[in-house]
Amino acid sequence: MSSKKLETLAATLSPTQQKVLAQKKLEGSYTPSKLIKLMKKLVRYDQQNDSLRAALKKRQLFCFIGGFLLFFVSIFVSAILESFAPLTIALSMAAVFFLFGARAYSKSNRLKQKDLSNDWREFVFPFASLMKEEVLPQSKMNLSIDGRSPFEKVFFVEKVKKEKYIGRSYEHYRQPWLRGNLTFADHTRLFFESDKYVSKIKITKRGRSGKIKTKQKEKMKEVTLLKMVAPKNNYSLSGKQWSHISAQEAGDTIVIKGKFKYKAQGIRSLPINDFLNIIHQMYATLKPIT
Repeated sequence: MSSKKLETLAATLSPTQQKVLAQKKLEGSYTPSKLIKLMKKLVRYDQQNDSLRAALKKRQLFCFIGGFLLFFVSIFVSAILESFAPLTIALSMAAVFFLFGARAYSKSNRLKQKDLSNDWREFVFPFASLMKEEVLPQSKMNLSIDGRSPFEKVFFVEKVKKEKYIGRSYEHYRQPWLRGNLTFADHTRLFFESDKYVSKIKITKRGRSGKIKTKQKEKMKEVTLLKMVAPKNNYSLSGKQWSHISAQEAGDTIVIKGKFKYKAQGIRSLPINDFLNIIHQMYATLKPIT
């Protein structure tokens, strides 16, 4: 997709969609159908944005490499021919390559500012689609989603440096990115929250040659807490148990709590299937009253 087509698509976004794209946040009460409608065009825009940025990065790489090759080849040819003419022509062509590369770099950076994290595409959108089949048609989900980068200053927790020059340093962040609740068609309430614990690890080592080398990597652990409140006139306890799930009676309800940890190298989206499996296991602790 060209930049022009992407801009045309962006112009068709509603004010709410434009706000999500700019702030990377969403908060409010939505029926699954309304949330799907809101997310559908945003997901399409984000996919096209990613495709265009990938194409611009390739163009940028081609232009910069082409410019450098022209420059060095022209020096070699000028030395053989003992003439500055090839060098002058090649420098002019290299300048054009660098100009196009710089334009591609600038355009890619502008598009990156409107890029949505994969959480929206890989978790929020499929979650809304799946919940449409599980709740009453006009039942609303209360959601608070913060899809900004987990490395924003507001999420910073602490920095730990073990050694002054040689060793490892850690920057720890905690991002409470997902909060929500909904009511299933059987009147069971579900409350959920998910936090990302992200670490930026900087490793400094001295090589055999004596040079100091620095590498950086990222690790993430996501902790998701769920609470289900089921009416006792619909369910009783089934007796099934899991180490990460607890269930007990509380007045005229049954309260089931679940906890799920997800670890990854780098920043990844919470797998929607793992989230749904926890809900299924929580339901398995219940036995319908017939």
